[in-house]
Amino acid sequence: MVSNETISGWKVKKYADGTCEGYKDVEVSGTITALASSGTLAAFGYFLINAQTLPSGITVDGVTADLIKTDGWGFLVRMASGSTNASYRFVTFGGGGTTRNLTIRWEFTGTWK
Repeated sequence: MVSNETISGWKVKKYADGTCEGYKDVEVSGTITALASSGTLAAFGYFLINAQTLPSGITVDGVTADLIKTDGWGFLVRMASGSTNASYRFVTFGGGGTTRNLTIRWEFTGTWK
């Protein structure tokens, strides 16, 4: 038995053995803040992407985030955290002040029983 549900915006697939998995696509915008610049080294910039609120009634084992779409070059970096659901940063070359629009896919695995 498999059931598909939407819980708090998350698309959740529940399996008969009590395990589950789910995802949620989130559009975020942020203004790049300069991280550092030194001599001839390229400047790095970033903005914070907050962790998502997870669906209720599920014990989550792990959460990941993937960059699905961006309107400028960059990549995601997971912030060090003891939490299963950590924040990320979008990191790019260049100084601050530029706005980037992203689509992030959050995914989790867990149990629902």
